[in-house]
Amino acid sequence: MSTTLPAPTPAERRVREQASVDRTIRLITTGKAAGEACAPDLAKGPWEFDAGPAGYGPGSSMGDVIPTGSPRQGALPESYRTASDAELHDRIRAAKATLGEKVVVLGHFYQRDEVVQHADFTGDSFQLANAAMSRPEAEAIVFCGVHFMAETADMLSRPDQAVILPNLAAGCSMADMADESGVEECWEQLEEVYGDLTATDESGRVPVIPVTYMNSSAALKGFVGRNGGIVCTSSNAKVVLEQAFERGQRVLFFPDQHLGRNTAKAMGVPLEQMPMWNPRRPLGGNAASDLDAARVILWHGFCSVHKRFTVEQIERARAEHPGVQVIVHPECPMPVVDAADAAGSTDFIVKAIQAAPAGSTFAIGTEINLVQRLAAEHPEHEIFCLDPVVCPCSTMYRIHPGYLAWVLEELVAGRVVNRISVGDEVAEPARLALERMLAAKPRPRCRCLPGRPSRRPRMPRRPGPDMTDLLVVGSGIAGLWTAIRAAEAGLEVTVVTKSGIGEGSTRWAQGGIAAAILPGDAPERHAADTLAAGAGLGEAEAVRTLVEDGPARIRDLIRFGVAFDGDESGLARGLEAAHSRARILHAGGDATGAEIERALVDTVRRRGIRVLEHTTFVDLVVEAGRVVGITVLGAPGELRARAVALATGGAGMLYPHTTNPDVATGDGVAAAARAGAAVADLEFVQFHPTALAVPGTPLVSEAVRGEGAVLVDAAGRRFLADLDPRAELAPRDVVARAVWRRMAEQGGEPVRLDATALGAHFLARRFPTIDAACRAAGFDWAREPVPVVPAAHYAMGGVVTDLDGRTSLPGLWAVGETARTGVHGANRLASNSLLEGAVFGERAAASVAASVRSAPATALPVVGGTLRHAAPPPRVSRGSSDIRPTERVDRGELRQLMWSHVGLERDAHGLAEASARLNGWHADPTDRAGVEDRNLLDLARLTVAAALARTRSVGAHTRTDEHERQAA
Repeated sequence: MSTTLPAPTPAERRVREQASVDRTIRLITTGKAAGEACAPDLAKGPWEFDAGPAGYGPGSSMGDVIPTGSPRQGALPESYRTASDAELHDRIRAAKATLGEKVVVLGHFYQRDEVVQHADFTGDSFQLANAAMSRPEAEAIVFCGVHFMAETADMLSRPDQAVILPNLAAGCSMADMADESGVEECWEQLEEVYGDLTATDESGRVPVIPVTYMNSSAALKGFVGRNGGIVCTSSNAKVVLEQAFERGQRVLFFPDQHLGRNTAKAMGVPLEQMPMWNPRRPLGGNAASDLDAARVILWHGFCSVHKRFTVEQIERARAEHPGVQVIVHPECPMPVVDAADAAGSTDFIVKAIQAAPAGSTFAIGTEINLVQRLAAEHPEHEIFCLDPVVCPCSTMYRIHPGYLAWVLEELVAGRVVNRISVGDEVAEPARLALERMLAAKPRPRCRCLPGRPSRRPRMPRRPGPDMTDLLVVGSGIAGLWTAIRAAEAGLEVTVVTKSGIGEGSTRWAQGGIAAAILPGDAPERHAADTLAAGAGLGEAEAVRTLVEDGPARIRDLIRFGVAFDGDESGLARGLEAAHSRARILHAGGDATGAEIERALVDTVRRRGIRVLEHTTFVDLVVEAGRVVGITVLGAPGELRARAVALATGGAGMLYPHTTNPDVATGDGVAAAARAGAAVADLEFVQFHPTALAVPGTPLVSEAVRGEGAVLVDAAGRRFLADLDPRAELAPRDVVARAVWRRMAEQGGEPVRLDATALGAHFLARRFPTIDAACRAAGFDWAREPVPVVPAAHYAMGGVVTDLDGRTSLPGLWAVGETARTGVHGANRLASNSLLEGAVFGERAAASVAASVRSAPATALPVVGGTLRHAAPPPRVSRGSSDIRPTERVDRGELRQLMWSHVGLERDAHGLAEASARLNGWHADPTDRAGVEDRNLLDLARLTVAAALARTRSVGAHTRTDEHERQAA
């Protein structure tokens, strides 16, 4: 849907005219204003340089040599080159209005004001990359900056989001001063000087840690990630170097020598211990003895913008403006930083001006676009640039409203141009280096000089792997809740997720979250409904904990920003099957999970919690009977922690028909079982009775039946009322079996869900997600019943825990669908799963915090349930020889096998056949698919064993041979 964006007010236009460096340059070059520009070509459109010889273009970098093979833009279409400024701005506004939330435009501080005025976010490179992450609904991210910035945004955004650089020629001369081949060559030469660069000294430090400034290519960030290094920004360089000195004897810092020198000098590193590395000379132009004595090796790179500032300019400013405050960027040469009153990042400069009393005077040593914009936005101050010559960043200059209009109008037409994409082989280690930066925190108690061991108490660790207080594996409601509350308790937390942070099962939850929070209800009623649905196997204490803690967790969700739907009574509530009261809170109609996930992801980002996305968890690391970390695919290979919480969700991918996303492969339960943790109740798999009978089997929430929809057979007759007095509102296991059996009676044809009595308007408003799914499949469910089938939906069993999430393995917690808390018994009550994630995530976080602060947790004695421990897969005896796994598992065959023999109805013969076939398969966990296949295979074997062991039907576990066994 398009909207009309308001035109700027007269006051806004005046500010933009004052902020416009383009306008200043035009006035200077036409003789209408005094002053000097460093290049008259700056008054031209940047497209005039796109077709010419390769170069950075006019401005601060015009004298720098551009590397061979640097990206070129090509010709901008004539309609954009000849359009007036006013026409371009109108076209940009119109395109943004049409695209709406599908696009987010990012504008760097140094970008020309004519572009920044159209940005949704303005900031430095890393602020903008993070800002893009706050707009997960955007299909395209238009980055009005330079190439390395767009690369970072691509690495931090979702794979399906397109990052666009309006002009491919917008590079960065400083970033280009260090390329991967040159740094690799440097690294090899340093190895000749220092020996094995992975070997550690008596303090556990390696010879050298690579640190790259954010202003570097993705390839260099990847190099750093592969070699144990870290990324820094101008605002956190000191913190990053402190961390690097804890792990390394010295630092290789690139590409900006000035930031490295200024930061290390402020930390007390002598200048003689900071040799320069010239990549064109052997050993960088240094003697081996100088490198041996080095603490910081500085790459011979610099920023052409900040190199222009001089001490003489500072002296002139002070002479002409008594009382002036001089603030410069730390990319400036050391004498300039020493002479200034303060030095800091662009964000530091902005905040210093915002906090100053009215009437202050500032001379700023950074890029002219930012300085002139600050002057226009703060008329209460006098603000000017130290450099009297107007000389903007050459590469920022290459982005112009014409290019922005072009890429936006191409998006409107359905075409993506100038997409920046970083391959996984580079992005994965680069993201690791970025995550190390995010995990770096100031250490105020540590006063150690570089090269001296820290006196700060640290948990014993082996050199190499990352260490944190708590590792949370999984990023649904349970995992993120645990992470947030543990971080709020003061723990250092890392979240590991094999896909994007918001791409688990939580966001698929439609119906809502159950809680006895409104008048006319009570926790005791909620508990009774939960225990009844659990078919006698729910544990009363666990259920009481769920329902009594539930209302407080709903209030927490509101505090986290969840916008629940409302009505005249306050919070709207719905009725679902097996609930005696309407107590289901929902958001966005049928998008409750998505709204909760959004709020929690936003909270994680606000808390600054470290998140490792697209990181595949392989196994738990167990030492001396205690879980001390996990292994992952790729670098770093191993992550270590004082505590690990598994929150990987369920295993719907065991079956070909499932409402779960494809990440639901039982990773946590399978890994815990392999490590020796107790697991239980795996035979209890809940099949949702109403998934749309189309590819992908999208869920049709139980809430639809709660609002009055009914199920009918092929003849159009309701059939559930004959089987259970609650009819469509009977527990899920009852409804699912009834649907399954009626389908069998009518030759496999799906039954129909008839919601026509509810009306088109109500269905679209109350269930927008389902309404869209039906229409996408070609059904108008307001006019005709739609075909539905049962689909694997939820696992009641899992890793056995106590009420605080502790498992039978010290150091290991489990939460959410991964855990078997005892709440669900043999069948889960509708909409209890989100509540369980919140309630037990809260308790687990408190338990972990207490454990980390005190002695290691002791093992949990496990009682009750059907326990299964990891062991070699049982082998099937045939005659005198045992059959060992010889065939690589085919996931499709495995899922079909489980559907046929371990689905809604089971018997001993089918389970035995399934067991035999499963035992003949193996998986190779060498990539993500192989890891998932192994987990599915292990979990399938455990599920079959549990189903064989439970010979009586109960809840979601139905044995059709039960009466035969009783008769025998």
